[in-house]
Parts: sequence; structure tokens; C-alpha cells
Amino acid sequence: MIPISDDVIHKALSKLDIHDKFLAAIEYGVIDEVKKLIEEDKVDIHESNERALELAIYYDHNDMVKYLLEKGADPNIGGGRLMRHPIDRNNLEQITMLLDYGFKLNADGWDHSEMLSIALRDGKDEEIIDLFLKHGAKVSNFDKLKKSYPKYTEIFNKYQP
Repeated sequence: MIPISDDVIHKALSKLDIHDKFLAAIEYGVIDEVKKLIEEDKVDIHESNERALELAIYYDHNDMVKYLLEKGADPNIGGGRLMRHPIDRNNLEQITMLLDYGFKLNADGWDHSEMLSIALRDGKDEEIIDLFLKHGAKVSNFDKLKKSYPKYTEIFNKYQP
């Protein structure tokens, strides 16, 4: 993203309707504006939940992600899509936040149960694999995983029954 001065961002935000202002403030990381809109009850986090959280995650505004989750944004909305970006970027802080605020690794439905598989397939950091297993990612056959992904054998050994 091209750097833009705060004055330009605030001027542009002032011309938008409330919903667009909220989403644009998230995109540009203007957390004071997001807080103001939520705390003054001008936006309902639950109505804009998926898009708001998705933008904060996509633009790596970790403070915004945390704030939205604290205000009740649902990390499970949209299936596992919200977790994909932090995995792709090895963003351990976002992965931890999503898990801590209730992302269901083993939920039925689109993509939730695939997060561990995606991280393994893409050779992601060991900390991510460990975090998923610590948060209860289902593994049906540890021995098969050890053969397929020997780099993670030490981590698998910690969780294998």
C-alpha cells in the first residue's frame, strides 16, 4: 500500500457514509476512527464482521484484528478463509489471536479442518504447526504425517498419544 498522510486519509474518510468509512478506516489502519465508530454505536461489528475482520487481517493490522475480536467479531465467519491469510504469511500473532478468540480448527464446513493440512503442505513455520496441534487440530494418523512431513517429527511426537 502506498503511504498516505493522516490528513489525506481523514479528509477522505469524512466524505464516506458510515459503513464505507468504517471499512476504509480498517483498511488504512486508522484504529482511532474504528474505535470511535464502534463505541459511539454508529456501526454494529456483527453486521460488518466478516469484511471488517478480513480487511484487518489482509492488511496486517494486528492491533485492529485484536480490537475487532475483543469487540465480538467472529473468527469463524466465512469458514476457514480468515485463517488462510495469516498462514500464508506466517503471521503467528494473527493465528494466535484467531485461535484464542475461538477459531474452530475442527469445525464442519468449508476449510476449517484443513488448516493444519495447508500449513503442513506449504512447509510453514514449526511454531504454526505446534500452535494448531496445541489448540486441538485433529490428526488421525501421526505415523503417516511423520513419513510425509519428517521436518515436523519432533512436534508430532509431543502430541502423539
